Amino acid sequence: MLCETNTTPAKISEVQRALSAAGYSTDTDDVFGASTLRAMEAFQRARGLAVGNLTIETVRELGVTL
Repeated sequence: MLCETNTTPAKISEVQRALSAAGYSTDTDDVFGASTLRAMEAFQRARGLAVGNLTIETVRELGVTL
């Protein structure tokens, strides 16, 4: 699982941009906050992924490299 404690702000920003590009509204502020969590969970539900944590599978589905 990836989170703010083991992921750089630059990587969080990549995830935020990928969520936005996929049509999920989120802040792009390099912080994994409430807006990003809501967008990520909606993305995960739509893709049939485990919901609630930023997993490697989610990151890959977003097209973000680790």
